[in-house]
Amino acid sequence: MGMHPWPSSQTQRTLGASGAGLPLRLMLVWLMLGVCGAILTDVKAANAQSGDFQLDLKLGLENDTNAAREEGVVTRGDVLTRYFLKASSAHTTGPGQRLSLKFRSGGKLYQTEEAENALINQGDLRYTFMPLLALEQRWLFAYAAGSVKDRTEQGHRRDYLRANGVGGLGLSLGPVTLTVGAGVSAFAFKPSPQLSNFGPYSEFGAQVRLSDEWYLRAGFSARRRLYDSARLVGRDLDETVLDTDTRRRELSQSAVFGVGWRGPVVASLDVSWLDNTSNSTGQSFQRLGVTLTATASLPWSLFVSGRFGLQRSFYDDGRLINDASLLIDEDNRNNFTLEVERPIYGPFNVALRYALYAQALGSREADYSRHLFFSGLGIEY
Repeated sequence: MGMHPWPSSQTQRTLGASGAGLPLRLMLVWLMLGVCGAILTDVKAANAQSGDFQLDLKLGLENDTNAAREEGVVTRGDVLTRYFLKASSAHTTGPGQRLSLKFRSGGKLYQTEEAENALINQGDLRYTFMPLLALEQRWLFAYAAGSVKDRTEQGHRRDYLRANGVGGLGLSLGPVTLTVGAGVSAFAFKPSPQLSNFGPYSEFGAQVRLSDEWYLRAGFSARRRLYDSARLVGRDLDETVLDTDTRRRELSQSAVFGVGWRGPVVASLDVSWLDNTSNSTGQSFQRLGVTLTATASLPWSLFVSGRFGLQRSFYDDGRLINDASLLIDEDNRNNFTLEVERPIYGPFNVALRYALYAQALGSREADYSRHLFFSGLGIEY
């Protein structure tokens, strides 16, 4: 079976977040930040001439009031060690050609809820070029993009892999930018392979820059999900049977319209609509979402960012039976996040973060709420 990616239970108890374990965890966090700071100083120096490398790393402790993501009034809380990592790099590879890379990573190590220990990694790549540059025409560009996201838990209840690849063309006409592309997408839900799917994907996007500060954007995407599992049929959710002669098929279409402002405060407001049509009983639904984000600099060198998301779901057949995305992505719930940062020395900063996740409006499941309180140190380049 090879080496297990998780520390043993005894090791985790030694590094526990209560009693004597708390100072030990803090010492380890500071030590890791110091080592990372020294390494990243060399990386920054190596990329100083190109100026195209950015990194944000945070390490700290977090209190989770619903560590197991349980529904209902009584939940189990826990304290964990956590890290966040964001890295990006962009390179000009030739005349009219640009390659951008992004990587995000997150890790959790709980004191007692060891099954919830998790690693999440996501990589994104995008390549653009101007095919008519030799004719001094810059209004047409082509692009190719790919993304892979993997989540692995010690308890393996929400392990999944998402991947997609797309290619397309774009038009840059003054303040207006249009894009259209097509590709494929895949979702592998490791605990329940019958929920895994694969299929074609298409997208359309438009952005209009109204001024130096204001812009509008709109987008539409369609995703066909093809399952290997049989569909469910029945008059209602209480009387369903497997139709072994027909595979489950779904068409997911989403649209978004947004407005943004880049002034003293960088803010955006997005309204989205998702329609998921399925040939399997209980899997068709619609979802309306509103998301507001804002980032601002405040006095005393404070840097504040926030996000508020509200959703309303509509189910054609009542409550969903097996919507895996509702189990693994907290962004599919109502959510609120507030983060405050302040530099303390050189690239180092201190960060405080609060997050709330609550049941989406229109859901018929039991009540759900989860509060996260994070405090830690960070390095930013």
